[in-house]
Amino acid sequence: MSRGEKKVWLVFGTRPEAIKTAPIVLALRESGSQLVPDVCLTGQHPRLAQEACDVFGSTADVAMRAVPPGGDLCITAATIIEATGRLIDDRRPDAVLVQGDTLSAMAGGLAACLRRVPLSHVEAGLRSGCMDDPFPEELARRQLSHLATWNFAPTGTAAKNLHAEGIPPQRVHNVGNTIIDALRIARARIEIGR
Repeated sequence: MSRGEKKVWLVFGTRPEAIKTAPIVLALRESGSQLVPDVCLTGQHPRLAQEACDVFGSTADVAMRAVPPGGDLCITAATIIEATGRLIDDRRPDAVLVQGDTLSAMAGGLAACLRRVPLSHVEAGLRSGCMDDPFPEELARRQLSHLATWNFAPTGTAAKNLHAEGIPPQRVHNVGNTIIDALRIARARIEIGR
């Protein structure tokens, strides 16, 4: 990295996260900005996330070991937190970005906060209004909003939800939904391939 550049570590582990984060990765890689993306797959859904990265060309810079099989949420979260914390120590990002409401997002975000690295949460402010529906996604959404330095809301309603929960206005940014950007990228690639 050259002087003045800042490393943004994008942490995700599921196919939806890979798809919705791809436009951010590509924009950062193609923009020539001072923000340099560093993509980390958590191993939550290793094959599916990698396939999505391959489709968009948002290649991972690091892939953590696969999350232990069995579906135990505590073990999965603990594994991701521990591995992410260790990698944050090694790679020294200036900021961490997580997307959505998965266990990878929640665990990656918590590890960033525990390491005192600023956190960006993309797709912030979505709410079902019921902690058990969906579970554990609603828990992840709510936790991340309060941990994040920057909450990037996909809609005005999502931004209003964050304000209603006491998130300071300077930490809430209504930016739209990256899935729309992902669809545009996919469409352009299909049209080029014809």
